[in-house]
Formats: sequence, structure tokens, C-alpha cells
Amino acid sequence: MSRLSIPTVTMIVAGLAVGAGSLVAGPILFDPDVSDELRCLARLKSLSIALAPDSQLPREVSGNELLALVTSAVEDHGIQVHERRGTPRMLLHHLLARDPDAEGTVALTVSLAVYQRVRLHRLAIDMTLPVGTVTTNAIGREADLAALYKKQTKATVEDFLYFVEAADAHVKPAGDGEQ
Repeated sequence: MSRLSIPTVTMIVAGLAVGAGSLVAGPILFDPDVSDELRCLARLKSLSIALAPDSQLPREVSGNELLALVTSAVEDHGIQVHERRGTPRMLLHHLLARDPDAEGTVALTVSLAVYQRVRLHRLAIDMTLPVGTVTTNAIGREADLAALYKKQTKATVEDFLYFVEAADAHVKPAGDGEQ
């Protein structure tokens, strides 16, 4: 586990949250044209979900339980979850930090990124890149780690689903102009 101070972690997390918010939410709120980052989430019908290999899960937190929570929320939203070649992939990442000066307090950052196959025209190659990322953070008690992980994972996937809805509302259906 990292030994960063809570103020340091809070500043890092706040910076990431502002960056992620401007990347995805900014274009919805301030720009009549939808950004490509948001557009990539439109009409998302299926995806696969996995924990990032470097996700920090303490012993009392079940990765399978977190994946089930995310899968349930995504499926309830009408998005199929399965493993198929070419399906966009959601990677769920958890970062936990403890401050030795604030015993019993932890900072948790939960991030999910959707990776999709895209064409980079400048290089004339296809590649898989993260096209949408949502990050949330919380400060909580070490004694409540399992509940904190569930709560923040749920909040992160809810934010993601909000952005999917916003993308669907702002992107014209195929045949009505640019996709």
C-alpha cells in the first residue's frame, strides 16, 4: 500500500477528478457539439468488465463481489456484459492510500475506463485505447473498507452510466448525420 499523506492523495485525486470531469462532462455542459470522448460512449450495447491487474484490493474486499456489483448495474441499464472479441472492455481500478499521520483513515480512488478499438488515421493503424474514463474518490475509515469499496465502486459506475445516457441523448442515430 502507498504511504502518501491524505492531503497529498486528496490533491492528486482532486486533480484526476477535475481532469476526468472536464474530459467527459465539460463538453456536455459548455459546448453544443459533443466531444469525441463522450461520443465514444453512445449506443454502447455490450462490453466486458474486468478488474485492473494492479487494482488494490485489501483482504476483506472481494473482487468478484465488486465485479458483480458493476455487472448488475450495467445490465440493469440495458448493456449486455460478455466476453467477445471486439467488444469494448471496461477496466475497473482501485487505488488505496493510508496516511501514517491519520491512523485509521484511508483515501480510495475508483476509476473505470472503457477501452475500444479505434483507427488512428495519422499513423494508418488500428489500436485499442481508453476512450472514456470516470474517476471518483472518497476518504473513509480503515475499519469500514469493504463498505467504502462497494459504495465508491457503485458511485463510479453510476457516474459512468450517466455519461452513457448523456452520450445517447446527444449523438444522432446512424443515418441522421455524423456518428
